[in-house]
This record gives sequence, C-alpha cells and structure tokens, in this order.
Amino acid sequence: MTLKYNEQGQPYEDPFEENKRLKKRIKELDNSLSIALNINDKYQRENKDLGEKCVKGGLALVELNAKYEASIREIDRLSEENTNIKTLTNEKTTSNSC
Repeated sequence: MTLKYNEQGQPYEDPFEENKRLKKRIKELDNSLSIALNINDKYQRENKDLGEKCVKGGLALVELNAKYEASIREIDRLSEENTNIKTLTNEKTTSNSC
C-alpha cells in the first residue's frame, strides 16, 4: 500500500496506486486459478482412468476366482476318481489273490 500525505500531513491512499495494485493482484489470482483448473482437469482425467482400470481389475479378479473355483471342483472330481480307481484296483488284486 502506498500512502501519500495531504496538505495537512495526514496520510491517504492514492486511488490510482491502489487500482494498479488491485489489478496486479487480480492478474495473479487469475493465473493461479488457471493453474488450479489445469491441475484439477488433469486429476479428473487420471481419476477416470484409474476408475476404468479398477473396473477391469475387478472383472479380471471375478474371472480368476471363477477359474479357481472350477479348478478346485476339477481337483475334487479327479481325486474322487483316483480313489475309485485305487479301490477297484485293490478289489481286483484281492479277488485275483484268492
């Protein structure tokens, strides 16, 4: 703030200087706002991209979980089949020995 003094020696603000100062401040704020808006746009785009990647990742996780469950069922089925084959083999071996 630039103070000037009138004829009585009392300080006062020069309205022209104050106007220049305010215009400069407005320009600074406009620049800051422009930068902030650009940053905001960038983060919004990144947020959208991350959201899409999360959806894809979630779908992949569901798909892998379904494959895992199917694999577990297949292992159980094969294990039971293996047990049945061993039982049949043991029965044939036992019946052939008698």
